[in-house]
Parts: sequence; structure tokens; C-alpha cells
Amino acid sequence: DGGATVVPDGAYRALGDDRSLPSVSVYLRADFPVANERVFLGAGLGYRRAGSDGAPLDGALNTDTTFDEPWALFRASFRVLEGLDPYVEVGAGPTIATVEVASSLSGTQRSVIPRIDGMAGLALYLPRNWLPKRGGSRVTGGLDLGAGYTYRGAIEVQPGLDLDEDPIDTDAASLGEFMPHGFVWRIGAFVRIM
Repeated sequence: DGGATVVPDGAYRALGDDRSLPSVSVYLRADFPVANERVFLGAGLGYRRAGSDGAPLDGALNTDTTFDEPWALFRASFRVLEGLDPYVEVGAGPTIATVEVASSLSGTQRSVIPRIDGMAGLALYLPRNWLPKRGGSRVTGGLDLGAGYTYRGAIEVQPGLDLDEDPIDTDAASLGEFMPHGFVWRIGAFVRIM
């Protein structure tokens, strides 16, 4: 799926051209019926990559921020009718953030921060009785639409300078911190094996 986090922290504008942090993700999940094949509980594993770049100070500083996010998720869904399942989902895992800053010198920083997602959404898929009876009736596909909130911890931006070996220790100044959490939305396609 693909989507974005809308980051309300104004400090994020120093790293991205706008408040949007676009992302793509893949995941694998197994769901099990718990009540008359209408209520399902599921769990899975996923990976998300998000990132943005910017050029604050009229291009005097160039930035590139990427987030690599493995996570575990838990999901509960309810089949309103065949082909229409609303759901709620909770996920958690680390965010491995890489921040690159370049001007006359460049610097790179890697941080690991916690991440928790809460989502609600709707899965729309082809009903089983619309599929061919032989060979295809156990596989269907559809669209997943979701929205919610992603919490990520704060990142203090203090990239180490990329310098050749120098006998004099050099440290970069802190550029401050930002919190890359906020409202998140996604739209994706899935294949379901029944």
C-alpha cells in the first residue's frame, strides 16, 4: 500500500518541503474467524519505507530523511457482508531514521525511535460467490482503505560530519528536534487466500 503521514510539528518543515511524509509498505497477515465467520482476529508482520527531502533556507541547506520501519500488527475485522469488512488495526515497531544534511559540508545521522500505529478502515474485495467455482474460488483480491494516527518518538537532529580523517575532533551542532508523528492515511491492494 501507499500513503502518507501528515506531520503537525512545524520543525519538520526544515527537513521536508511540506508537512507530508509519504510512504510505501508491504505486509503479510493471517486472520482467523472467532464468531460465525463474521468476526475475525489477525496478526502479521510488515515493512514500511517513508521519506522526504527538502531545501530550506532558499536552498542553502539540502536534507534527505528516510524511515525504515519493520512492525508487528494486530487486527480485528467484522464482515458486514461478503466483500465488505470494516476493521481496526494496531501496530508497533522501531523506526530507523536516517537524516542527511548537506551544505558546504555534509553530515549523516541514524536514530532508532519507537513507533505505534492505530488505524481504522475498510477492506473491499470480490465476494467468493462471484469467483469461478473451480481453481479460483479460494483466492480473491481487493482494496484496503485506512486512516488513523502514527506516534513516533522525537528525533534530535545532530548529524555527524562526513570528513576525511582529521587529528582534531569535530562535532556538529544540534539543529534541534522534531516529532514525526501525526494523522496517517493509506490505500492499497491485497490478495486474500481463503
